[in-house]
Amino acid sequence: MNIKDIIKESFVFPKSNLGPVAIYTVLTIVIGFFSIGGLLYGSNGDIIKGIIGIITFIIGFSIFIIQWGYGIKLIKSGIDSSDVAPEFEWIEDLKMGIKDLIVKLVYYVIPLLITTLTALITNIPGRIIVIINAIIDSFLIYIGAMIGEMFDELIYFLIGANTTSAETLPPMFYVPDALIADLLIAILITIIVGIISFIIFTLAQFIAEARLAKTGYIGDALNIIEVFKDIEKIGIGKVIGTFFTVILIFLIVNIILIWIVGYVPMLGILIIIIDAYLIFFAYMATGLLYSEID
Repeated sequence: MNIKDIIKESFVFPKSNLGPVAIYTVLTIVIGFFSIGGLLYGSNGDIIKGIIGIITFIIGFSIFIIQWGYGIKLIKSGIDSSDVAPEFEWIEDLKMGIKDLIVKLVYYVIPLLITTLTALITNIPGRIIVIINAIIDSFLIYIGAMIGEMFDELIYFLIGANTTSAETLPPMFYVPDALIADLLIAILITIIVGIISFIIFTLAQFIAEARLAKTGYIGDALNIIEVFKDIEKIGIGKVIGTFFTVILIFLIVNIILIWIVGYVPMLGILIIIIDAYLIFFAYMATGLLYSEID
């Protein structure tokens, strides 16, 4: 199945399962009500309201995790090439959602660690300290020069001499251009490495979730070596092409929706409804992409 077929079939899938899409939409609204409403309700300093706010926030977050778990089942539908969306099973979906949460955390922590390590290798903290020291030194030199000039003026005043000109004070805050350039280069290298590693492990995370959907075992999803082997089997170009197409569709549709809602605020609910449709589309695309793995 090529990218075009994956996108086409995935986009039609939610249309054939409007009932589950509607339930998913309602859950999203409930999440907003419990999470945001709970935080606002419990933010006035009252202990009882604070406890209620925390409880409602936890309920909202739990429903959010249930959505993630259900999303894994949608991926399984794609892997099985099923046209029918699975039913919601609240406890089972919550358990699967917790597994997915762990997978997401691992695959986002790795690029964070890589970026942090790069920052240390390029010595960004050390370079910042050097620049701070240079600023402090230049400030102290400036203060010393200013005090010296004031002292000279006082002496001239006491002896009745005229001062024709004052010495030019050094800059108050001075950092050599070379130090700034070194820091900027180190930051640029770190940003580039961070972006690349983030993209790589985001793609890996999607395939890891597909492995989780296929077997139900979190160990399969966290087997990073096998995940990258699966990407190689599917085809790196195909994986990148599929996911960037999905993301591009998401962005274009949401930009249009935001533009519409900007003129007609009452249509804001459209964003929640259509995004639910697009989420089903994205999960199905992931499943269909992985369906070629034996």
